[in-house]
Amino acid sequence: MKKIKLLAAMAMLALLSVFSGCNNAAFNSDNQKEERSAEMSEEMAFVFKFPGPNGRTAYYDPSEATKYTAQILETDAFVEGNPGQTVSLKVQDEGIYTINVKAYKDSILIAEGQETAEIKRGNGRVKVKIRLIPKEKPDDIDVDLEFEWVIPTPSVPDTPYEVLPAGTNGTAGPNATYVLFGEYPQSLKDDSVTVDESVTKYCGSYIYCKGSDGAWYATYERKYYKVEPVKWRVLTTDFDHDGNSSTPGKKLLLAEIAIANCEFYNGGNDRYTENGELIYKNNYEYSYARALLNGLLHPTSTVMDKSAYNSGFLQMAFTESEQALIATTTLLNNAVHSNPDGSPNALENGVNQYASNEVMFDKIFLLSLKEVSNTEYFDMYGRPDSKRVRKASDLARAQGARMNGENCFWALRSPAPNSATWLRLVGNDGRASTTGTFYSGVTLVPALCID
Repeated sequence: MKKIKLLAAMAMLALLSVFSGCNNAAFNSDNQKEERSAEMSEEMAFVFKFPGPNGRTAYYDPSEATKYTAQILETDAFVEGNPGQTVSLKVQDEGIYTINVKAYKDSILIAEGQETAEIKRGNGRVKVKIRLIPKEKPDDIDVDLEFEWVIPTPSVPDTPYEVLPAGTNGTAGPNATYVLFGEYPQSLKDDSVTVDESVTKYCGSYIYCKGSDGAWYATYERKYYKVEPVKWRVLTTDFDHDGNSSTPGKKLLLAEIAIANCEFYNGGNDRYTENGELIYKNNYEYSYARALLNGLLHPTSTVMDKSAYNSGFLQMAFTESEQALIATTTLLNNAVHSNPDGSPNALENGVNQYASNEVMFDKIFLLSLKEVSNTEYFDMYGRPDSKRVRKASDLARAQGARMNGENCFWALRSPAPNSATWLRLVGNDGRASTTGTFYSGVTLVPALCID
């Protein structure tokens, strides 16, 4: 049988950017972006033009169609249009969607086709072909009509985060620089908000539901927590993220709030042997805290824990485009990093049998004792410091964050020198000299590096 294919390339409308950045390096705040979830709802869409009446194929004549419909099967997005009309199907989140297109002559369905397509925040265009197949066709003719739908995707902004206006207050006062970057469940739902459990999406280990205020909510122990932008303080704009002073430094960001509480190491025994190496429970490299921050496998004393794999803070808080812009940081957790900044031999004469000489390469991490006592960012070791004081999110508190009044204790990646089950912590008064056990969990204040 003779097979004829007609390819009709459709001209597409360019989408607006999902993000609106700052106007200049001085952080102009005149045109601040709206909440990201609302922008996604308004601006992410599949945009295409229905086939017009001109042209004819062997068995499907577009001129016979009096209307078309298009639908995204995974959502309630639906549109009806006339031949030649440009329409759009809006989506709120990036992902893979199934698009179904139907052609009607009056009320009679005469052709139908469907295909999956991915839309994401990134540069360029994505193309997918949807083949419209007539509901009836002659047996002696084998002809397909293919339309090529061009699906534009929003471009990534030059600045992937929102810099808050000068004078914004935070842990270091109004003269510091603060940014919003990423989103994560934080505040307990207000009583005035209702949640629609029929409108959901999966995000890591959580199921998000849509609230009546337009925000997403995560459920934890039968309560809902609002997904909100994460606020960070810029500690420095010239952090040596890769241990190579000849390469440009990065901005070092530290979260303004403790975002989660977890068991630092959930492997049962105090230590275990892997490939003949003795591993202690306060070894950050093998900790569940590190796995939860980065979405890694967590090797325990008996099994490989997969509970955080590809569903950690990194994957939940940041889109794929944002993840790509977070630098991989070279992390040390040796005896020097387990001592105060500027005083590598201050504690135990610089000896720490639980410190590790292994190098880690992570996008999200906890600060070391050396970093958290760096006098460029904070007050010196051993002193209370409001710049180190942290409150815990409502979600972290529900998970068991260790609190003293309104402030929490938060974990560093540095082991304490006197026990295999003790870590260095920052106390509720911002003192960086605290040590504590983590049997009841530790509160996490993440850090990251970015251009």
